[in-house]
Amino acid sequence: MHLSFITSNILHQVLDEETNIVYNPIANIFDKILFSIGENFFVFGDYNSKSDNCISYSNEYIDLRNYDLYIHSDIPTVTNNNLGMTLHANTVIFEHKPRPNNLKKEDIAILNQRTSKIQKIFFNEIYQKTWGLANSTNIAYGIPEVFKSDILYDDRKDILILGNRNPQAADQLKTHLESKQLNCSIYNDQELNLEQINKKINNYKVFINLDDDYLLNLIAAQCGCSVLKMSNYPVDIPNNFKYTEIAKLINDIPKFLEQKNDLTSIQQYIEENHNFNLFKIKISDIIQSSAKREAFIL
Repeated sequence: MHLSFITSNILHQVLDEETNIVYNPIANIFDKILFSIGENFFVFGDYNSKSDNCISYSNEYIDLRNYDLYIHSDIPTVTNNNLGMTLHANTVIFEHKPRPNNLKKEDIAILNQRTSKIQKIFFNEIYQKTWGLANSTNIAYGIPEVFKSDILYDDRKDILILGNRNPQAADQLKTHLESKQLNCSIYNDQELNLEQINKKINNYKVFINLDDDYLLNLIAAQCGCSVLKMSNYPVDIPNNFKYTEIAKLINDIPKFLEQKNDLTSIQQYIEENHNFNLFKIKISDIIQSSAKREAFIL
């Protein structure tokens, strides 16, 4: 790291009111929601954010700007990443998944020790408890107001399937349901902004979540879908229905295609538990309190 870069970074943190955040994306809808809170985000590598306030650079331009905070996604890999140290910026971890079953107790103990000084942010209290790590907190996802039921249930197509973790299983399920003359599509939001995602989900009556993506469980229900999810975790979201066997899920699809959901219950649930304005405040507080705004000891 060039001394000129370090000096420039010090001056930025002392004199500039803007906070520059280097972000390790997870390449799903959360990234798009995070960018909508209005901070300056930067990603190194081949990444198309679809957001004006997130810029992607190749690694050779790492010293092009000055940075205040590094947000890493995924607890198990953070100890193998030295980007925060390289940038002379504090690190915060965002974790969206429960603890993997293949992590042993001794692995957790090592992670707990190595990340004890790094703040860890979870977005699901159940997931936070599965990790049991020190210096962690839970911030409930905020659902932007752009997500709402725009299309009448009777005017929608049949089924939208999410299966990023096992695309082959998703394709097989789609083929099976189409053989029963049902109109099905595979969910993909990589090239879409939030408004386009809302429009896409609104086109379908049933959202099948093979990944049990917690954030999309909330969003699809808010958009008026019946959400059928493969899950080992409790159900507490209106219009979400938990399954542990794919055969049972498939068997129940006809009844969900006929029933209309109670939109009032999901709207009230989102407002009380996943208010977007409150989410923005909490995330902004984490960013501002964690960003390094001081001179370095060289």
